[in-house]
Amino acid sequence: MNPIYIRLMKQKLVFIFLLAGFFLPFVCYAQQWIPLARPLEEDEHEIQDDPYLPNAYNNNKLSPAYNYDGRLHSRTNNSVIVTHQVNVSSTHLNILGDAANEPNIAVNPLNENEIAIGWRQFDNVLSNL
Repeated sequence: MNPIYIRLMKQKLVFIFLLAGFFLPFVCYAQQWIPLARPLEEDEHEIQDDPYLPNAYNNNKLSPAYNYDGRLHSRTNNSVIVTHQVNVSSTHLNILGDAANEPNIAVNPLNENEIAIGWRQFDNVLSNL
């Protein structure tokens, strides 16, 4: 190839890259930034829309809490399903007429025996806050 032609091609490529490098920031900056979501403060605001409803039994009517151990019912002893009711009284008994929702479970990845559980507790099944 002709050395003059190669030199012109190199100069042309350098000019194109310099031009792109100069104008690209302006093109990117001209794009409008739109936030993806509203701030959490607006989304997490709750209001009470009904009065407090006490428990029909004044939290005194109790029953045994729900527990299930799949290892006891398995023929092959391969089941590892174990269930324990956690929204219970201080004596580990089920409170009749109450309700709970939005459970959260956290397990320590370094020690599977360390578990934290939280939920929203309602004194009445008809209450929502």
